Amino acid sequence: MVKTPQPKLTAPAKPRKSREDWLRAGFRALAKGGQSALRVEPIAREVGATKGSFYWHFEDLAALKSALWAYWSEAAVSGIIAQLEAQAAPGRARLERLLALATATPPEVGGRAAEPALRDWARYDPSFAAILAKVDQERIAYVARCFIEAGCADEMVKARLLYSALIGLEQQPSENNESSVEALNTLLEMMLKEADAVSKPA
Repeated sequence: MVKTPQPKLTAPAKPRKSREDWLRAGFRALAKGGQSALRVEPIAREVGATKGSFYWHFEDLAALKSALWAYWSEAAVSGIIAQLEAQAAPGRARLERLLALATATPPEVGGRAAEPALRDWARYDPSFAAILAKVDQERIAYVARCFIEAGCADEMVKARLLYSALIGLEQQPSENNESSVEALNTLLEMMLKEADAVSKPA
């Protein structure tokens, strides 16, 4: 009896890691250990890939660092604005949704610790400090616009206060996230009382 040759079983090929996989791992490393944690070999272990995969996507470590800032600045402004305008009506609802989004950074991109780590990094690098300043300016301008849409005066003052409170609360440990969100929502309600009073009939 002639035996039929059996096909050899081979392990399925691992899916190739994308550029975004590397960026997400970079944010996680940054959140855990700051700028000094951004090294190719440890991030490769985190991703589960070789250094060759890294160099397929990035010329060098400096290119990864620049890409992290570009990715964050896009997500932090236009990305958030797109979500807000798709999910909430102008005014109060959009401000409330903004706080929910701003305090819920996904853990796959470092969670709440990622942005404070970026801010610390920017203190030592003028080029990245310029990116951070631009993001802050654009965010505050958008929050001010939301206050105008909510019927509030002194919109720039309110926007700066709310934004400063958010940045300050980000410095607290992640386990305090629930109380941080509650504090921000209380501050927002206080700011919106003026608009509520104006909208009520005499």
